[in-house]
Amino acid sequence: MLIDPENGEEWAKEIRASSLNEAQRKCEAIAAKELLTEVLSVTQATTTPYEGAYRFICWFRSEATPNDNDSDR
Repeated sequence: MLIDPENGEEWAKEIRASSLNEAQRKCEAIAAKELLTEVLSVTQATTTPYEGAYRFICWFRSEATPNDNDSDR
């Protein structure tokens, strides 16, 4: 869950999955690993499977965080 949704960026990542449900789970797992990130949507990019999997695109929104390299202290 985002603290300040207005202070963020949207990004996407391509994944492979055998179904939309599996793709949604994979996208949620990616979001869980990232700090202050939520899944906006999951879209199917291909209609024909390749080696049993389709291409999906996970759409995310991440809240901007202060740059760790800013060491004024």
